Amino acid sequence: QGQLAHYPTFLNEIALGFTYGLLDFFQDTLQLSPHDSSNRLPLFSLVLLPSMGLSTVNPNIFFVALDYAGAFSISVLGGILPAIMAWKLRYTQETSNLSWSLAPGGKVMLVTLGGISVALIGEHFLALVI
Repeated sequence: QGQLAHYPTFLNEIALGFTYGLLDFFQDTLQLSPHDSSNRLPLFSLVLLPSMGLSTVNPNIFFVALDYAGAFSISVLGGILPAIMAWKLRYTQETSNLSWSLAPGGKVMLVTLGGISVALIGEHFLALVI
């Protein structure tokens, strides 16, 4: 048993936490007593039935959503933010006297990295719209 054996357990814990978080949210929003057991079935239905209905109508909808969420977050976290941080570190007045650089290429490389990330986000957005 390697590390992969722990991932389903981890994902189940996240899903369970998300479910209980939504239950608490709806209890607070609808001002229901948390100790009243007659509210459990309607609350669980409110939390679980919409996602079950969507996955019944279109079984691949969650994979598509994960694809788009992954593309946007990876593009921002791995492309746009590092380029902005490196630009700010290199080319602002306070830190412009630094003599070392972790990412070679200068301004052209930073603009290229940010541009590719923006293009990837645009491609996924157009695929979503079209």
